[in-house]
Amino acid sequence: MSESKLPDTGERMIPELHAGHLTYAEHLVRYAAAVDLVDAKVVLDIASGSGYGSALLAEKAARVFGFDADQGAVEYATESYGRHNLTFEKADATAIPLGDNSVDVAISFETIEHVADYEKFISELVRVLRPSGTLVVSTPNDLEFTEGNHFHLHEFERSELLRMLSKSFAYIDEYYEATWKYVAIDTLESLRDDSIMRSRPLNLAPMVADKVLYFYFVCSNEPIASKIEPIAAVGEHYSDRALMENHVRVAQQIDELNRSLAAETARADAAVIELQATRATRSYRLAQIISNLGGAFRRRPAN
Repeated sequence: MSESKLPDTGERMIPELHAGHLTYAEHLVRYAAAVDLVDAKVVLDIASGSGYGSALLAEKAARVFGFDADQGAVEYATESYGRHNLTFEKADATAIPLGDNSVDVAISFETIEHVADYEKFISELVRVLRPSGTLVVSTPNDLEFTEGNHFHLHEFERSELLRMLSKSFAYIDEYYEATWKYVAIDTLESLRDDSIMRSRPLNLAPMVADKVLYFYFVCSNEPIASKIEPIAAVGEHYSDRALMENHVRVAQQIDELNRSLAAETARADAAVIELQATRATRSYRLAQIISNLGGAFRRRPAN
């Protein structure tokens, strides 16, 4: 994996670090699916991160504002993707520096789970959207997403997310981002091509609602004419050999930790035995007697 000027926190996608990995596919398809919704529109991309997604939107949008809470990300995005119709700025998601009714489309991918006052965040998005505007929001499914992500302040179940968004939007189109392992048969030339694959997948593992990894909702206060076209991306190579080698490597690390723990335990046990033996010696007992006598004399009342 190459290096980047922007640190890899695990919560943002950085193309030069994550190309060819599942993280790359997960993040890129969200923006690719939304591109047709922003044609000739003024767009807000809140939590724009490294800026790659804002740049993809800017290829069709009239204007894109990329806002992020991290100054380093803003500087990186500006240097990497800034252009005449795309600017990046540091901003708080609950105090978006745009006027009322100023954007046609607001993009909020993997943001709301990071915001403590997420209802205030939604109200800010409503404020900056025009009356006919559209919000596209994605966030992890709490029933399926990995537990213990310390960056996430709150994760949603489907009903909870819908209930909250329905307070501000009359229409919500529901889409879902799901992840499978993928098997394909094709020519080597086609498999090596970094573009649309020719193979047509058979869904041999139908997805149930509770198992989708991310929600992807399109919200508006007017009937939603534009629909999301289905899109899929192959995230990374699956290798039985690499998986086995990783299991062996982890097992070796566990064995080494167990050996270290056993050695430390043995040293601690030896120290306890040595201390007990010291306390049993005659000189130790004599020292204790003298100490006790000294304490008795100190406690004796003066005449």
